[in-house]
Amino acid sequence: MKDLQRIVVPVDFLANTHVLVRYAVDMARKLSVTVLFIHVVDFHMKWAMVKSPHLPELEKAILTEPNMKMFNLVEGVNETCPGCTGKVVPGEPVDEIIHFAKKQNADFIIIGTHGAKGLKNFMLGSVAKRVVKNAHCPVLVFNPFKEKKRVHLQKIHDHSGKIIS
Repeated sequence: MKDLQRIVVPVDFLANTHVLVRYAVDMARKLSVTVLFIHVVDFHMKWAMVKSPHLPELEKAILTEPNMKMFNLVEGVNETCPGCTGKVVPGEPVDEIIHFAKKQNADFIIIGTHGAKGLKNFMLGSVAKRVVKNAHCPVLVFNPFKEKKRVHLQKIHDHSGKIIS
């Protein structure tokens, strides 16, 4: 097995992004690898039919807030995750995540899931599922909605399974 160097972590800046980021940074520290965060702004489909000379200005305005959030995310983990970087790109999320991971020669991807089930998952599809299906490298799917339960269990059990609290 080759030495791991780079993990790509797509983030959506929704409520549980911080849980995914913390998990990825912890893993990066343990494996001595670099984390490359990516956020994809999917607005091209909404504006595909619009013909306007102001479209580049609109795109720039739409990317301003996500770029600030990415800057803050990277700054926030810089001390515990030296060398970690972030990028915001417009486009279709699955395509851009896969393209970015391939271009960066990522060793694996850690992607969060929202845990959509039933009709919602069937109708919308899962970004995580499609990344798993199409990525050039292994993909770890992380459910941040279940992290609180995991953290609680880690606090009361040591590695041998004995209760310590």
